[in-house]
Amino acid sequence: MAAPNIWTVGTGKTYATISAAIAAAGTLVGDFVEVYATAAGSYPENVNLNKEGVRVVGMIPNQGVIINPAAGSIFTMGNNSTGLHNVTLTSAANTDRVTISAFFSVRVSSCVCIGGSYGIREANNVNYQGNKIDNCLIYGASVVGIEGTVNTGFVMLEHCTICKCTTAGTRNALGRFLARGMLCAGNGTDYLGSGVSSQNVSADLTAPGVGNVTGFNTADFVNYAGNDFRISQAARLTTLARLPGYPLVATDITGRRRPTRERVFFAGAYHGFEQPTWGVGELSGIA
Repeated sequence: MAAPNIWTVGTGKTYATISAAIAAAGTLVGDFVEVYATAAGSYPENVNLNKEGVRVVGMIPNQGVIINPAAGSIFTMGNNSTGLHNVTLTSAANTDRVTISAFFSVRVSSCVCIGGSYGIREANNVNYQGNKIDNCLIYGASVVGIEGTVNTGFVMLEHCTICKCTTAGTRNALGRFLARGMLCAGNGTDYLGSGVSSQNVSADLTAPGVGNVTGFNTADFVNYAGNDFRISQAARLTTLARLPGYPLVATDITGRRRPTRERVFFAGAYHGFEQPTWGVGELSGIA
């Protein structure tokens, strides 16, 4: 099997825009589009990732690649097995940050979605299968942070932090969210919908889900008012049976490795700010 091609975007790179790299005839299934700094400071474009299996990766650590168009959905994932990683999506327009209209195996990871109507939204009521959203920070959506409208199938949510969304942090209208390590606080309500199989840390006392933890609140962030959504201290997991497979070897949104220390529950997009201090009342409601 031939190795995938790598196409570069940015000042002094092969392409000046992300859209041009995706549209190029030579960009094929399995290729990577690497996005670097641009002299303008951000990419003011609406991107349609409409080629199957192509992945767009921001190459500046900790969300230094910003996509910031004037209007319209910022990033549409319009074909299967596509990926978007390590970018920040923001705009003055009150629209979606990421719209998923592909059917299966789409992944959005380590992204920051600021404002808009929705942070990440599955746009069509069709049979999605196996889409995954992980290590993302989503805040300030005027409607919902992550919206799922799956008819059958599921969406995997893992290690995301969702805050300051007016209606809800997450909402699944018809289908199923499979969630673990989700951290939600300061939303209109943290979870809306049914069919949730989850392990979540939430301020919402009515949040559904098997093993859901309530009682976390905005005071437990490093600086909620200043949009620093790292958790002040890690949460301690006292019932491992509710999270099969933990502890996991994983990274956080900044690429920092999460330790595999036994009985530590790493919620949200960020690694625990202080280790190994537990704090947050050890989130004892998880027991």
